[in-house]
Amino acid sequence: MRATKFGHGGNLLGNHGIDRQRPFNPFSFAEHGDFVSGLYMALFVMNFVIVGVLLFATRWIALVTQIDDRLLGMATLCFAMVGTYSTSYRITDPIIAAAFGVFGYFLRTYNIPMVPITLGIILGPIAEERFRQALGASAGDLSVFITRPISAIILVAILLLIGRGIQTWHKEQNLAQAAA
Repeated sequence: MRATKFGHGGNLLGNHGIDRQRPFNPFSFAEHGDFVSGLYMALFVMNFVIVGVLLFATRWIALVTQIDDRLLGMATLCFAMVGTYSTSYRITDPIIAAAFGVFGYFLRTYNIPMVPITLGIILGPIAEERFRQALGASAGDLSVFITRPISAIILVAILLLIGRGIQTWHKEQNLAQAAA
């Protein structure tokens, strides 16, 4: 199955487009009503199957909490490395995953929050793509980010939050120097 960013329904839609040798477009819902209704019916039935499995398997799933943490951690690490390698069969992918694991360990050791870094890694490329689209639509004019009211409000809010963060950091540094 071809992997897409839309989950299982996206996989079915992507494979439908591949099998028919033409891309799946918005009009495909009207043109292929039988496929779309079958897709929605499968997703609907899948919810009941999942609920049924969880109703009967909850007791055994809860037993996972009694497994030794070290064993569970090693199993999770092994599955993560195998999964990382199996996506593209390159040895560099597990090495990069291990490097990020070490990076995360140091972040946790020095009490540096991981959430902002994770959000930056995930949302950074999306924001960059949208930034390029906005610049392309405005022929490279940066004033598009301040001439629209909502853009100006968001930009001012970002600048205020950054300024507040810097102010708090300076305050903490001054308190640390005064205590030392």
